[in-house]
Amino acid sequence: MNLLLHSATHSQLEQFIAQPSHALMLKGDIGAGKKHTAQWVTKELLNLQSIEKVQSHQYVRLISPEKSVVSIAQVRDVKQFMSLKTTGKTRLRRVVCIFDAHLMTVEAQNALLKILEEPPDDSVIVLTVNDDRSLKETIYSRVQKITVLPVSLKDSADYFEGFSSSEVDKFHALSTGYVGLMSNLLTKKTDHPMIEAINTAKKIVTSTTYERLLVVDALSKNKQELEHVLFAIKRIASVGMRNASLQSNELAANKWRSILSSTLQTEANLRSNPNSKLALTNLFLQM
Repeated sequence: MNLLLHSATHSQLEQFIAQPSHALMLKGDIGAGKKHTAQWVTKELLNLQSIEKVQSHQYVRLISPEKSVVSIAQVRDVKQFMSLKTTGKTRLRRVVCIFDAHLMTVEAQNALLKILEEPPDDSVIVLTVNDDRSLKETIYSRVQKITVLPVSLKDSADYFEGFSSSEVDKFHALSTGYVGLMSNLLTKKTDHPMIEAINTAKKIVTSTTYERLLVVDALSKNKQELEHVLFAIKRIASVGMRNASLQSNELAANKWRSILSSTLQTEANLRSNPNSKLALTNLFLQM
């Protein structure tokens, strides 16, 4: 297996692949590598030679958010796709992956529920979610759930053997061991949304209050980008605390601890009150 996974996650996935149910939900924080893992599961279920084959397979449909939402039109397309007959002798012949399924609109969730209630026997649906609390409980109850856990520094060092130990240590700390983010940081890929979010977060934490407030309006209008930036701020603050502690810099450690605490509170506030502009303004004033 050419995929870095926590042993517990790997074991649960192997069990699912051996005896798959009609739907799987891959849970995990941003940057955990859920999308890549979903495609690996698809490869294994359909017995394909590589993940690249997944993206061009006639009986695979990969759905990603458009303008920060998974729409009802996209789920209707899934329904149409799954109504088509498949050919072949294996029991499982078709897989649909819906990435960032927590961004489904209420209408899209209702449409997906109808599919989950009467799924085709030859098909599996794989959902990836950052926060399953955004979904209807009826969806949550109809899928098998596996958490994509972060990996250890040792496993990361063994897997990314072509990189220096200092690089692996640095980016393992920044990603908290989440493989997707760590891999993109190490290989310096700039097309991953979290890379842009980390760069944005770095600018935010080093800017003046006035400069931070200038970006509130635009950032608060994009739910997915906001989620990514808040996650990035938490990671930067955690690494800042770690480095300050190693240097016995109590003042800096307290500063980063305050930023982390305020960001966590902002995320909690957003779950109970979706006024993202107000929540973000309060956070930036506290930094």
